[in-house]
Amino acid sequence: MARGANQKFKFPYLMKIMQEKTDDQHGITMSQIMEELQKYDVTAERKSIYADLTDMTEHFGIEILKEQHGKETYYHVGNRPFELAEVKHILSKNMQPVYDSARRQGYQVW
Repeated sequence: MARGANQKFKFPYLMKIMQEKTDDQHGITMSQIMEELQKYDVTAERKSIYADLTDMTEHFGIEILKEQHGKETYYHVGNRPFELAEVKHILSKNMQPVYDSARRQGYQVW
């Protein structure tokens, strides 16, 4: 198979595709993954993509789940890191007593 100009970026592009295009309700087939990689001028064989998806789970902590729907197999990211807004919300709820105490004592709180 001919190599694309951005071949060395296959793994990061694959991570990007999986994180941006999939979630628990939206999977992507192997053919769709290969089409998405071609948009970045990256060619890949199915076997290497399977290995990369396994590496994402085993070495990078990005859980890739596989689901069978009829004859099609769909892949999607299972776990996700928190979005910034979610982190701020969690911190604001848990840190409110600390902020209130600091303000009463005259400290500047972001």
